[in-house]
Amino acid sequence: MRGADTFAESPFTLHRLDDFVPGNHSLRPIRQTVNEAQVLMDALFAGMYEADIKG
Repeated sequence: MRGADTFAESPFTLHRLDDFVPGNHSLRPIRQTVNEAQVLMDALFAGMYEADIKG
């Protein structure tokens, strides 16, 4: 018995988002700035979560 020749695409990708954004795209420096801000705010976030966990 012959079935239909079908192709099921995976819902997952093996690429990183960086693979889809060109190196000279304006999002690159924005991402770098946001990442640096997150590092600077890490202690603040840790304190907020710690207070929330302790109740």
